[in-house]
Amino acid sequence: MKPTTKFQKLIVNVDTTLEPISKEQSDYFYKECLFHKAVALKSGKTTCLDCSHSWNITSTIGWNSESKKGCCPNCGTKITIEHTRKKRYFDFSYGQIIQTHKGFQVIRAFTVNGSYNAGKKPYLSIREVSRIYLSADGKFEIIGNYNQWSFSSEAWVGEFSLKDRSTINRGHNMLAHKVYPKIKVLKELKRNGFKGGFHNKSVLTLFKALLTNSYVETLFKAKQYSFLKSIYLDGGGDIDSSKIEKRWDSIKICMRNNYKVKDTSLWFDYLDFLEFFGKDLRNPKYVCPTDLKMMHDFYLHEKREFPEKERVRKLKEKRKQSILVCADMNYSIIDTDLWFKYLDMLDYIGKDITDPKYICPSDLITEFENSVIIYNRLKVEENQRQYEMDKGKFFDLQILSNDYLITVLKSIDEFIEESTELAHCIYESEYFKRVDSLILSAKYKGVRVETIEIDLNQFEIQQCRGFDNLPSDHNMNVINIITNNLPLIREIQFNEMDKVA
Repeated sequence: MKPTTKFQKLIVNVDTTLEPISKEQSDYFYKECLFHKAVALKSGKTTCLDCSHSWNITSTIGWNSESKKGCCPNCGTKITIEHTRKKRYFDFSYGQIIQTHKGFQVIRAFTVNGSYNAGKKPYLSIREVSRIYLSADGKFEIIGNYNQWSFSSEAWVGEFSLKDRSTINRGHNMLAHKVYPKIKVLKELKRNGFKGGFHNKSVLTLFKALLTNSYVETLFKAKQYSFLKSIYLDGGGDIDSSKIEKRWDSIKICMRNNYKVKDTSLWFDYLDFLEFFGKDLRNPKYVCPTDLKMMHDFYLHEKREFPEKERVRKLKEKRKQSILVCADMNYSIIDTDLWFKYLDMLDYIGKDITDPKYICPSDLITEFENSVIIYNRLKVEENQRQYEMDKGKFFDLQILSNDYLITVLKSIDEFIEESTELAHCIYESEYFKRVDSLILSAKYKGVRVETIEIDLNQFEIQQCRGFDNLPSDHNMNVINIITNNLPLIREIQFNEMDKVA
């Protein structure tokens, strides 16, 4: 891509004077990014893959047991000794250098490769694949290769040159990973609160947010790092902090009271419950609970019970005319609560609640039960139609790994079953209405164990919880399986978007 704007031309000129990676930096990445192994035969002969030195292990008891830690007697490298006949290995990872150059923040990404053959010197290589130049006012441009990746592979291809920012993806905007420790940043980043930690965010997302978003700057200075999970870089290269902005008044209350929110997903759900019940979201009594989970579960229970109570309250206000009709017809209402609920059902399904034919039934219980069936069916159908429009493209997704089966929740009924069986709030909080979230269910040997929420903007795990909103014994296994399959979810999302376009 040829530079067209003044900023792009400036970046291209500045890039020509950037120094290549040094030997010290390369050695650091070889040491920290690649594995360090030795292979041990049953005879006891052990070979270090780093320096090809061989020595004998005196005991071969447990040769087929798990790998053990050790140290190479020749090169002194800390190694994992693996008992195997395998000789050839390949390892691949990423490294990043964060530096300043001519007034710009530069984020450099490298692929680090190692090819090993027991008894021979390893072949190690490092290749720069991306440079992101970020100005003090938050503008950025990318110089590098194109990143092509799918469920099964990833490659950096094409000319190392200026790239359109709309092509940015997980490759360019990767999480902070094996960052070279000698970090240099713009004075504006230090001023805005950066002290060296990346808090599980990509370097570009974090730096751009600190330079352009006052909310993020304030959170950083208040050490409320958990909220950074709620920001991301959108397709246009801008920071989306809408979740934080929506609840900013409540977040400020937390900061004033030095209250640290450890689980922001749970806290945001809790605030939604408070708002639903008309509580003061600027009152520390509510927004800074001592036991967040207990209060979340309390209001979850209240919301589950609320619809019936609320319908009765509204009916008492709205159905005076229906009562007058019953009086005119000399109709005796034996069960008023049931009758009010019955009127609400009639209203929803489109019946005239001033017509004696409907509101003065000879058998109230039977008519009520019939109306409930119709009401529930219409309500579920309405939600189901919208949910299928939003998430139907994912319904064929099945992830199998050993005894684990992970699938997308395909219906409102499945949300109800998931919420009831695992005792959490995905149905009551109407997660099926969240356009940017994908909800999956993980089963182990046919038994539900975890519910997973995927952020469809960042393509990362937002939540992974078992029974009663707690991690189950399968939590890490499920997280690893989902993490390995995030590229597949991303591919489904963007393939469908391309079809629409």
